[in-house]
Amino acid sequence: MIERVAILGGIRTPFIRAGGPFEALPPDEMGRLCVVESLNRLPVAIDRVGLIVVGTVVQPAGAVNLGRVIALRAGLSEHVPASTVNCSGASGLAALICTARSVVLGEADLAVAAGTESMSSIPLLFSREIKTLAEETSLWKQARSLSSSVPRLRPRRLLSRAVLARSFTDPTCALTMGETAEVLAREFGISREVQDEYALLSHKRAHEARRAGRLAEEILPLLAPPAYDAPISEDDGIRPDTTLEELATLKPAFDRRYGTVTRGNSAGIADGAAALVLMTESGAQKAGVTPLGFIRDYTMGGLPAHRMGLGSAYALSSLLARSGRKMEEVGLVELHEAFAAQVLANERVFEDDRWSEWVTGHKAVGHIDRSILNVNGGAIALGHPTGSSGIRLVLTLLLEMRRRGVELGVAATCAGGGLGAAVLVEAS
Repeated sequence: MIERVAILGGIRTPFIRAGGPFEALPPDEMGRLCVVESLNRLPVAIDRVGLIVVGTVVQPAGAVNLGRVIALRAGLSEHVPASTVNCSGASGLAALICTARSVVLGEADLAVAAGTESMSSIPLLFSREIKTLAEETSLWKQARSLSSSVPRLRPRRLLSRAVLARSFTDPTCALTMGETAEVLAREFGISREVQDEYALLSHKRAHEARRAGRLAEEILPLLAPPAYDAPISEDDGIRPDTTLEELATLKPAFDRRYGTVTRGNSAGIADGAAALVLMTESGAQKAGVTPLGFIRDYTMGGLPAHRMGLGSAYALSSLLARSGRKMEEVGLVELHEAFAAQVLANERVFEDDRWSEWVTGHKAVGHIDRSILNVNGGAIALGHPTGSSGIRLVLTLLLEMRRRGVELGVAATCAGGGLGAAVLVEAS
């Protein structure tokens, strides 16, 4: 890049399990709160914001361009361009990359990248027959219309299907995200036991990070409707008391007969939002702001949809090759934990030339020591509000780099459809 993009600061909400206290909190409101707080914490005028891009996966019906809704409700000028991007689980990183490009090109002096997702409010789908009935009986039509339409319905047509299930089933390979994790577990010979061991590690690290106050540094406490009583300030998916024995009792979630992927070794479905504020390095210097860090490079890429979990390895390998960096130069890595099987498969690709050349077309980047990988836990413990997880990865990474005095870090994620994204960041 011509000039480094400075990440001035950011914040996220607690990540709360779907159906919990954030159930009545709309995604645009979670996003708005993060955008407002991120800007309020910085000595920069809100009227300098020239762009906002928001990542989300399941677009709410009541906010068609979610980015625009968040921008206006956050008090940004109506002249500010605002858009929404959907790149499945990489939506947050895609939003960050879009804003970074615009900042580098001089299209925006100050920009906001955000992500938000309310998994609780994902709607249900009904059959075309139900849709026709609704149309026929709408606008308070006469009762005889309803009485003539209802008898035509077959009972099976009354069944609904969650958009969630449809959204996370890839139409090109006809597999759910969890089923693609089972593909990786079989191809790489990853056992149920090692998946559960990795999941346990994620919970232990997240619990320790929460206990030590490290997670609190990135979290904006929120009051949840309808009571708005006590603030919610912690992620509620962390299970500090779980054991391997308890994890072993859970049934396979996607392949009941032969599967090894369970809800215990998968990312939790959660509600939450996150935001980052970007500016050029020279602009940050003029504003007198010490950034959290800088975006040095980024990449996105794709591979077969049925191996979507390897998108992280593909993107990270491509990023290092493109930037001329070596893995041993990287001091911290945040790798999205969609599934334990996916993380473990990526580790194999990182350290084995045969696997790496097959998946990425590059030599293996080298072994990534667990001591620098997801040191504060990951989505298995923290939860996965799909549109915001990529922003959370970078925010967590930069804060930990500052604590440890690390100069170089990388965040990478896979995404449904066989996509991957990675961002290389430097300390300020």
